[in-house]
Amino acid sequence: MAYLAARGGLPGKYNWPEVEYIDYTRLQFGKPALARHPFDDGVWLGGATALDEIPEDVDAVVTLCLTGTAQVPPTLEHLTFRIIDEREPDQNPNLDYVLVDAANAVAVLRDEGKTVLLHCVAAHSRTPTVGIVYAMLRGHSLAEATVSVCGALPAASPNSGFRAAMKRLETRLVDEA
Repeated sequence: MAYLAARGGLPGKYNWPEVEYIDYTRLQFGKPALARHPFDDGVWLGGATALDEIPEDVDAVVTLCLTGTAQVPPTLEHLTFRIIDEREPDQNPNLDYVLVDAANAVAVLRDEGKTVLLHCVAAHSRTPTVGIVYAMLRGHSLAEATVSVCGALPAASPNSGFRAAMKRLETRLVDEA
């Protein structure tokens, strides 16, 4: 509602936030992505098309893109983080904080025993980035996490702005783990 109020009642891209379903199939660029996190089999990494057939063991969804009002079943816990897949810093104010916040949300849900689906549009940049940050929170190095998470997803390639943020976070997160 705040988004609509700020825009004078006008919805945004895909008619969001008023649309029930956003069809991202044309943005998958090949096979839709869905894979287990290489360091935590209680975390699924995927694109938005994974919402069409959410794995049965999923209790919670962490969204990193726009979704329609009916795309995540109301029976699942659903958290949304606004991250734009752009490398320019002005597109993602406080990027380091938001990446850590999203990864911490996954960690909290996992610590509660929930199985989590972490997704963005196509699992090319945002999902692998938060998946890597999550791995760093759990004590893995940036290099190890990057190779493993990107290896699990067919088209993973975090953008240069996200890679710079992960580099800034590397020492802090691994030391805190």
